[in-house]
Amino acid sequence: MIAILIAATIIAAPATPQQRLAAYIVQRQPRAEPYAAQLARAIFREARRVRLEPAALAAVAWVESRFDRRARGSAQEYGLWQLIRTDYRMAASWARLRPNATPWRKLPRAAVIGALRDVDVSAYLAADELAGVRAWCRRAGHRISARWIAPRWVLGPDGVHRLHGGRRAHAQEIDRLAHHQSGPRWPLRGYTRALRAEYRRIQRVIRGR
Repeated sequence: MIAILIAATIIAAPATPQQRLAAYIVQRQPRAEPYAAQLARAIFREARRVRLEPAALAAVAWVESRFDRRARGSAQEYGLWQLIRTDYRMAASWARLRPNATPWRKLPRAAVIGALRDVDVSAYLAADELAGVRAWCRRAGHRISARWIAPRWVLGPDGVHRLHGGRRAHAQEIDRLAHHQSGPRWPLRGYTRALRAEYRRIQRVIRGR
């Protein structure tokens, strides 16, 4: 009887990293069950496209929206990654994703919001944003990490550049600002910690640990 139960557990357990991520998404956000498999596929696909770890893309989605595609922020952020509909950078990504579609700037407001709440579209746009942060890090001589991602999502599209005053920012300055608990920069401390913790958690899930 015990052997049968063990075999059933093994068969029922998610077999691939993508399936494990989908199961984890549902575990963390039960409302995501209808689109969890689609979201996991999109995360792996887009992470592979821009050569980033799926765990990084997934971790941002959790911290930003708790894997809720209907999430809406207080500054016109929408969807799983809480992207800003007026962000000019979206236009270039949208043109690459949908070359024959209406340009981003000419889309009606409802269409833009719908795109940001679409699992596949938002994953594509968010992956491009993370790739942009990584490119900035490389120019500054750093590796991409939670402390570099946090300014982008907390302070906006130009957050990394504005916060650190250009391309020659140093990791020590980021640490100082991330631990500063007053003024407009204080959310970076909690955000960075949450993002780092979730990234590590999702990494373990993907690896089956």
